[in-house]
Amino acid sequence: MFRRFMLVAMLLAVPGIADAQLGNLIKQKAAEKVSGKAADKAAEKAGVRQGKQTYHAERYTEGTIGQELDQKTFEAALRGMSAVQTDYTSVQAERTRLSARVNELLPTAIPQDSAWRVRRETVEQCQRDYVNRLMEKRQAELQGRAMRPPTDQKTLRLMMAITDSATHAAQRGDSVAVERFNRRIMKLTTGIDVAADSAAAAKKCGELPSRPAAALELERVRAQIDSLMAKERTIQERTLPNAALASGLPPLRFALARERVLTWYADQAGAGDLSRWPRREREMFERRRDDIRQALGYGK
Repeated sequence: MFRRFMLVAMLLAVPGIADAQLGNLIKQKAAEKVSGKAADKAAEKAGVRQGKQTYHAERYTEGTIGQELDQKTFEAALRGMSAVQTDYTSVQAERTRLSARVNELLPTAIPQDSAWRVRRETVEQCQRDYVNRLMEKRQAELQGRAMRPPTDQKTLRLMMAITDSATHAAQRGDSVAVERFNRRIMKLTTGIDVAADSAAAAKKCGELPSRPAAALELERVRAQIDSLMAKERTIQERTLPNAALASGLPPLRFALARERVLTWYADQAGAGDLSRWPRREREMFERRRDDIRQALGYGK
């Protein structure tokens, strides 16, 4: 057990540990940036005017949206879709309302969020540089401490207890407690007070800015739209047998025809490539756009 503790203590005493602590901020930022870009690309691909549509996400194979529809099959699909529309009208109405809110937020939220990301990156880099300079100054002292670990029994017992507590916290997934215990061990083994260093870095570089309220709301509304779309899909799947029966088509044929209509509608409402659709079918859909919209629950 003593050997295990000494290994932990020596690892904690290396010069880069404080940098690693604040470096987590950089990693979190990178993850947020990637996530934010992915969400923006998804919204752009889906068409922001309708919220984050997902129906037309690069899936135009016969296995997912079937073959080109003739007039008779198209009319049957509309008939089946309209027959069960009332089952999920309220969900679609809420999604439409939230999509409108997305459009209201975009002009403000996107510029503010971009400015926030730049400011946050600047502050984080400043804090990281500050801590790096502190660690360079402490390097000799830290190396000396690593070579001369504490020997008094009271301190050793305390560090062992903290190490065990950190292990138990990690096992139950309590990352906040793990971080707190790690900082206590670090202070005992190296003399470094991470909280004090962080406070000093914040005093010099400024506090990390809070994300703009508009950006947070935009993210929240987009998540609500995704949730409603999933709920709508569940309802649609539940009502599929009745819709297929009303259409007069075999269930699989109706499901593919319906998916094809949904995919075209999302394409024309967002940023889809309409040129991929057969001309005759595209013109048929365009002539009946209002009927499709009504069958989908958007009204005329």
